[in-house]
Amino acid sequence: MTKQDAFRKPLWTAIVSRPLSHKIPWRLNLGQTSSIVGERANGYHPAPEARGYCPLHIRDLLKDGRYRVLHKIWGGGNSTVWAARDLREGKYVTLKIGVTGGEKPSRELEVLQKISASPSEHTGSRNLVRLHDSFVIERPYGSHECLVLDLLGGNPQFMEGRGLPANVAKRMAKEVLLGLDCLHSQGITHGDLHAGNLSCVMLPLDHLDEHEFCEKFGEIDTYNMKRKDGKPIGPGVPRYLVLPGAFPKFFLPLSNDINGKIVDFGESFLKEKAPETVDTTQCLKPPEVMFGDPLDHRLDMWSMGCLKSHTDADMLWSSLSSLFPTGLGPITPEEYAKGVLDHLVP
Repeated sequence: MTKQDAFRKPLWTAIVSRPLSHKIPWRLNLGQTSSIVGERANGYHPAPEARGYCPLHIRDLLKDGRYRVLHKIWGGGNSTVWAARDLREGKYVTLKIGVTGGEKPSRELEVLQKISASPSEHTGSRNLVRLHDSFVIERPYGSHECLVLDLLGGNPQFMEGRGLPANVAKRMAKEVLLGLDCLHSQGITHGDLHAGNLSCVMLPLDHLDEHEFCEKFGEIDTYNMKRKDGKPIGPGVPRYLVLPGAFPKFFLPLSNDINGKIVDFGESFLKEKAPETVDTTQCLKPPEVMFGDPLDHRLDMWSMGCLKSHTDADMLWSSLSSLFPTGLGPITPEEYAKGVLDHLVP
């Protein structure tokens, strides 16, 4: 067995370190951890082809002691997201820490820097998440880009089935459109607009001490990491994984001044640097992506229309995506039209 083959096999398992406040299994297989903690437990490894996560622990200090990690917000395929305290400025922030590999600086950092450097006269500028700082974290298996962003509340997907009040939803829709207009006026396309990439603005929390702040997130639940072969886990793997904080506990009240911001610019691009495709939600993929046509800001307008009728769009595109598997590449307009008609016409 080669070294690369060895790393392809799951080495670690995540074991609950104490009774949890959530009803989930006591012992987790590696494949289950992504739906519980966000990232995959076996995403912390030095395989040559891997894009590994940055190992972090609660109360770690970053950037020469400026930022203290306080709680987990979320984890995904390309990053983990943490709530932290900026000890120099005395405010709470979000740390979005990317995986190893990929271009540096990232396309997301390039877009956020352009947004921050642009004049803020446009009304929609306040509806875009702001970049406050960026730096690189060095770890045993590579370097990780860290973006310091606004700390925001949850998004409409995590309202425990309640949804947004009608008046708030209308205001948010207007604010999202203003935010998009601001982006497009600067030649920026978001590229992955959906409900999960909208966040609600909370009333300020900077006056809370760290203990009070963490109470808003809920108890910190962790899973101890352990190698299946009994060997030490090594320096590039965290001692434990952290369950994301409970956003609904502090989702409301919303700010009286503004209700929503557009977040996550990982698929965004500048007009002069349009990619060939974007990795957006399958059920919301615009026709240009399906056809393999040139991409521009109109991607966002399609996505905004789908947001207004998310359920119908989800049902339609889920069916169409089964007709046009992503692995087959772009489709022709004729194939697309036939797929739509076959779905809609009895």
